[in-house]
Amino acid sequence: MSSYGYRKAQLSPERLKELQQERTRREAQGLLKTCQKKLSRIADPVMKELLEKQIQSFQSQISGILNQLQSSPQTALNSAEQLAQQINTAFSQAKIRVDHIQLEQLKKEANSSLGDATGMLRHIHNPIIQQLIGPKIRQLQPQIKKISELIDTDPSKANYLSKDLQHQIKKMLDTAQKEFQKEAKIKAAANIKLEQVGQQLEASMEEASQIPDEQLRQIRKLIDTAAEHYQQGQFKQVDQFCQQASNLLKQASQKSFDETIRKEVVQGLLTTLAQMGFVVQPPFLDGDQQENRTVRLSGRLPSGKMASFNVHLDGRMDFDLEGYQGKACAKELEKIDEILNQRFFIKLSENKITWKNPDKIAKTAMQLPTGNRNINLH
Repeated sequence: MSSYGYRKAQLSPERLKELQQERTRREAQGLLKTCQKKLSRIADPVMKELLEKQIQSFQSQISGILNQLQSSPQTALNSAEQLAQQINTAFSQAKIRVDHIQLEQLKKEANSSLGDATGMLRHIHNPIIQQLIGPKIRQLQPQIKKISELIDTDPSKANYLSKDLQHQIKKMLDTAQKEFQKEAKIKAAANIKLEQVGQQLEASMEEASQIPDEQLRQIRKLIDTAAEHYQQGQFKQVDQFCQQASNLLKQASQKSFDETIRKEVVQGLLTTLAQMGFVVQPPFLDGDQQENRTVRLSGRLPSGKMASFNVHLDGRMDFDLEGYQGKACAKELEKIDEILNQRFFIKLSENKITWKNPDKIAKTAMQLPTGNRNINLH
């Protein structure tokens, strides 16, 4: 009598919780490493000075979160994500302040050149400000030329016109500064998004997640595309591509976790079959597409009876028992269930068996169970 079917198993809540906590702990560790790297790579001395006290606070928070990793990994991960957000926000705000300081210094230098309006224009080094006021400066060129011509013939009038010209330039700078600050906020928000998805990728690599090469290339391409849009000032597109990359990273992380659970189920089956006297063949992956590949394993008893299992990533477990008579196969399944549950915390669903020889079943005195089974890996 032979039968085949598939089953459903799931880890015990305790074991699943342990695996989830370990996964969460690795995620928190990876994120803390990226935060630490960012704090140690500040090259701009002005920004470093502006962030000095905050950096000390961030370092202290990192130490505190590290102390939480063992006792409360989820709390540590939540704190690490909040800290990363704080760091990204602080860096973006500091960048705005650095640009503002540079702009204020430019205005101060311009104001010190009261007798030379063209000197003010020469001190406009910020390319964004140059772009904002460039057309208006070109409109002032005839006025600058006229003042230059009046210096020798009418210095009083030239001085008056120079002061008026300075007033116009200051007004342009003030307007440009407001536009610059508005643009800077939008840019800062896009920069935070770009930094966060980069940290997510780096943290994922730190925890050694098994992201397929093709998916990894796709994620990096999305991030690179977002960075290109950022450089071009297309900040709405930055958010779009960063979100796509973030979603793919989350999917890859979940798939890696599912694979971890499947490995435990496979190892439990191998050990269980060996303990029951089966000569077990090494497991192998079968299937062309990465997401549909199954782990196949089998064992044979000296009597010739065989047990084969296919473990899918989505939780299904197909089985095929060969050489059993009557209710022997059902008893064998019960024995496998008991060992998996007691030793490996793996719970299986109800048996659902499809018989391969219904004519032979009809001739037997005992009725065997029918149906199939699944593994629930979540």
